[in-house]
Amino acid sequence: MIALAVTATLSPVVATLALAPQPAFARAAHVARAAHVARAAHSDHARAHGGVSRPARTRPHHGSPRPARVLVPDATTLGPSGLSVPVGRVDDAGALAAARCPGGGAIVVSARIRWRVKRMLAAARRSGLWLCGNGYRAARHQVRLRRQNCGSPATRYSIYSKPPERCRPHTARPGTSMHERGLAIDFLNCPRGSRCFAWLTVHAGRFGLHNYRPEPWHWSTSGT
Repeated sequence: MIALAVTATLSPVVATLALAPQPAFARAAHVARAAHVARAAHSDHARAHGGVSRPARTRPHHGSPRPARVLVPDATTLGPSGLSVPVGRVDDAGALAAARCPGGGAIVVSARIRWRVKRMLAAARRSGLWLCGNGYRAARHQVRLRRQNCGSPATRYSIYSKPPERCRPHTARPGTSMHERGLAIDFLNCPRGSRCFAWLTVHAGRFGLHNYRPEPWHWSTSGT
């Protein structure tokens, strides 16, 4: 192949070297030198006419944008406090997502069930109920609840081994709670006999949630 890297600013000698048939590696070296000479000549020409030749600027790549952050209820309390959690965060539960409550706030659950929960909250709203509650719970929060609910003083046995039904209220062992997987919700203001409990009893199954009988407020994908 004959290189054709010739410009108006190339000297006859450089042009002759660039055009002469040469071995592949030699041709590549001559073409590179010819291009360098051309760029240098172009830069000299620009400076002579009052201009400055600069390489094109490229924008630096800063990686993927950070996930948006939303205000969501703290899964360890039943009060109005909030906890900032990034949407799409990966934890023991996998990807987490926030399902907005019609009356304000949100429920953080596994991304696998977010849309089901959203549809259920919207259906309850059409029935005149503004449901909300606490979903995902980190393992350290489950340990804290076991310390609180499973006997005092807390021991390794009471925290990690004591049967859940012997705690008041029933509290799953750390590592076994459906809350830690983002697959359970404790609904606010939902005791047995309430409108909330009555509505969920009739409709929650359509959205894949089932009640854990000892706790009328606790609904999960497994019923535990």
